[in-house]
Amino acid sequence: MSRTKLDIDALTLQTYYVQPEIYELGKTTADFNGIILPIYDRERTICDCFKYRSRLDNEIFNKALNAYANDPQKELRNLSKYAKKLRVHKKVTELMEVLLNG
Repeated sequence: MSRTKLDIDALTLQTYYVQPEIYELGKTTADFNGIILPIYDRERTICDCFKYRSRLDNEIFNKALNAYANDPQKELRNLSKYAKKLRVHKKVTELMEVLLNG
C-alpha cells in the first residue's frame, strides 16, 4: 500500500505508519454493538495527541486533555511510561501538571 490518502467512496482515510516497537503500546479492545475492535487506551491516545499536535485542531486537543484530566479512571503511571517511549514526556508532564494542579 502506498503512503498516500485512500479515497473509499465518500470516506477519505489518511494512513499513518508507526514503528513496530510502539505499535502495541496501549493497545486494547472495546465492544461496539457486539463487535470487538482493537483500540488504543486513553493514555496512548493522549500521548498521540501530543505527538501529532500540529495535525490536530486546537479545540479537539484542548477537549481531549481536559476530559482526560477530569477522568477518574486515568492511569498517570501508564501516561508517563507511554510518553517516555513516544518521546513526548516533557510536553505531557508540563501541561498535565498545570491541568491537574491548577
